[in-house]
Amino acid sequence: YQRRVHGRNSVMSRWEELKEHGNTLAESGRFEEAVEAFSAASLLQPDDAVLHESLAQCLLELTRTHEAIARARRATEILPLWADAHVTYARSLLQDGRLADSCREFQLALSLNPDDRRSIQTEALEVLSLLQHQHYREHDKECFINDTRLVISQRPAHNPESNSDFCSCGTPYTSDLISGTGFVIWECSIVLAKYLAAASRRGGLDLRGKTVLEVGAGTALPSLTCAVLGAHVVATDTAAVCRGIITDNLALNAKALGISGGPPKCGCDPPQVSCPIRVAELDWQEYARDPVRGRAQLNLGSTPVDYVLGTDLIFNADAVPCLMVVLRSLLLCDEGHEQQQEFQATATATTTTTTTTTTTTT
Repeated sequence: YQRRVHGRNSVMSRWEELKEHGNTLAESGRFEEAVEAFSAASLLQPDDAVLHESLAQCLLELTRTHEAIARARRATEILPLWADAHVTYARSLLQDGRLADSCREFQLALSLNPDDRRSIQTEALEVLSLLQHQHYREHDKECFINDTRLVISQRPAHNPESNSDFCSCGTPYTSDLISGTGFVIWECSIVLAKYLAAASRRGGLDLRGKTVLEVGAGTALPSLTCAVLGAHVVATDTAAVCRGIITDNLALNAKALGISGGPPKCGCDPPQVSCPIRVAELDWQEYARDPVRGRAQLNLGSTPVDYVLGTDLIFNADAVPCLMVVLRSLLLCDEGHEQQQEFQATATATTTTTTTTTTTTT
């Protein structure tokens, strides 16, 4: 019995010695030797989660990614509630390009260690951002308007988490700018773009020199299409969409549009002289409250809008009355201030009546 105890103590002593030696080697950056020491120790103590996790870290430094994944995963199997093991596993998966799996492990680590969120959260957010951008890139679309290739992105080109990334008007880009229906390429906009291109090709539609305004432009495919076909375009949407995606898609297609010097980064910026598209913020509800002021803010002057475009605009019936006011105002030729005042009164009454009707029907 004493010999058996002595033998077991010898194994434990050797395992601890190798483990400590491995830690010393790893701290001095001698990762190859540290891997050898940790591997030898794990043979003596195969169920030590700390050993597997330490070994995974060294393998990561040596970019032996698949081995690191196996060791880190084993550490999480032995101690499933150990947050550090999940963090190392997440980093290993990230190095292998498995963003979704890495994001999942980071989230699990955050849930297991809520008291130390800051150290993990930064990495978790970076992986989440990479995952979002990967998703958007995979779902970007290209569209040919006659012989011109347009690329329509569903992702902002700027980094929404960067504190140093500000619009020229002083508005910071934040994460609330990259969500919502305006950041999706809806099939209806593709259909409209193809229709416009086909009608122009057949000679049934000539947009050259025409003023076209798109409401709820979103990713702005119809606006870009009209610009390629020779129109003067005003692409409108909420502030978040204008700053978050429309100007990015203008930049992405600058060559196709013949823009020199680059498009404005934000709808607040003055348009480039050579840019056929002007980006303008348009909140239907605000516009409907005062159409005269709303039209003035769009800087349309007294020039009538030749065409107003819009696709997949309504996701809430309550928005219909405001949209109707906007459309009537935009298509109304400004022949005098009195006419606009009369229209404003009529529009306000229409909005109130329609809203009441909508509520009753619902």
